[in-house]
Amino acid sequence: MDLIVCVGDHCHLSGSEVVVRTFQELLADTDLGSHVTLKGSFCCGQCSADSGVTIRLEGAFFNTRYEDAEACFRDVITPRIRELLASAGGAAEPRS
Repeated sequence: MDLIVCVGDHCHLSGSEVVVRTFQELLADTDLGSHVTLKGSFCCGQCSADSGVTIRLEGAFFNTRYEDAEACFRDVITPRIRELLASAGGAAEPRS
C-alpha cells in the first residue's frame, strides 16, 4: 500500500521534507515497512492556509504539521495501516 506525502509548493513550505524523513525512519523501525511504500506527490489538492502537510493513505487524506509528524504516524497513520491490513485478511503481501 502507498503512503503518499504531498511535496507540492504549500506542503513543501510547510515542512514535507521533514515529514518524509520522519516517516522513513519510523517505517524502518516498525514491521509496517514491508507493507508500505512511502512516496512523494505533487499537489494533492487538499491545501488550506493552516493544513500543514497533506498525507494520503489508500484514498484517505490526513494533515500534519512537520513538528507533529511522529505523533501523526503513531496515532493516525499506524492504526489506519493496521486496520487496512486486518481488513485484507491480515495476510497482505509485503511490497516488493
